[in-house]
Amino acid sequence: MKEKIKQFIIEYLRQLKGELNLQEELALYGREGGINSFELVSLIVELEEFILNENGANITIADDRAFSMNRSPFRTVATLTDYTIALMNENPDSH
Repeated sequence: MKEKIKQFIIEYLRQLKGELNLQEELALYGREGGINSFELVSLIVELEEFILNENGANITIADDRAFSMNRSPFRTVATLTDYTIALMNENPDSH
């Protein structure tokens, strides 16, 4: 599932920004990020819907925990993928 999530994020960003050199360590958000806050919110909403449709897990990616972490899960494609997997593993509804 990790690879599917990573590919979903990359494809979403590709559609959003056009042909980019997309990779796991691409900076998503922040000083060096490639997307603005509106685009980040859109990505998160689409990713949550993708997870629900693919896995049956109803997760909330942008919550107080995510925003209070010392290292933001929204830094790169890899960190967002890992954070999403962690949330799915915590979710008892995940299949």
